[in-house]
Amino acid sequence: MSTFLRISFFLMIAMLSTSLMGCGGGDSDSSSEETDVIGGGDTASSTDVEEEKDTNVPPKTDQGNTTPPPPTPFAVEAGTSQEVTIKVDGDDRVFRLKTPSDFSKDTEWPVLVLMHPAGPNHNPEQSPLMKLADALVDKGYVLVEPRGAYTGSSYSWLGNINKTDKFIRELSKFIDDELSGKVERKYLIGLSSAGQYVASATKTLGENYAGFAMLDASQQNPPNVAAMEES
Repeated sequence: MSTFLRISFFLMIAMLSTSLMGCGGGDSDSSSEETDVIGGGDTASSTDVEEEKDTNVPPKTDQGNTTPPPPTPFAVEAGTSQEVTIKVDGDDRVFRLKTPSDFSKDTEWPVLVLMHPAGPNHNPEQSPLMKLADALVDKGYVLVEPRGAYTGSSYSWLGNINKTDKFIRELSKFIDDELSGKVERKYLIGLSSAGQYVASATKTLGENYAGFAMLDASQQNPPNVAAMEES
């Protein structure tokens, strides 16, 4: 074989080898691209799952704008001692309500509004003297024990008589509305210094109460005896 033919043969072998190597490189790129596609698909799928989890979280609410539930309506209960608060001229006024065990709003009951003497700053209506009246509940009376206004050292009725008058009038309305009370069945009683207030109330509250009583009370303000006799 001539020298020229040998050279031509070797060149053809070299070109064929280069072509085959190029095809192999193409396969590698294709495999890499397929791997990228698969990997990219997995990444997108993982992100989608995380986003779905986030959408399942309940939205946060602004607690400051939450409307409070309405207060539970007051209901008189038989055979109980209930502490009740009512608004009088913007003030919270407190009284204790004691009912017989067979109490029913379908029946009229005699009601005693029993006012405590000046007392310390802790439930003066629960003093031993006032608790003696609890025996009247067993006799079929309803007891209403209002608490005087706090004056800084004790609860009293005489510090602001105008406010006391309004409070005792509101109690009369409460008795009418909640206890099916009648004027002829309501009595206002005061012990000691509260008796002084009751003496004054005979002049202003005769239309609200059928009778008045002042117990152990030295009178600085004589009661309206004529009004009491009419009652």
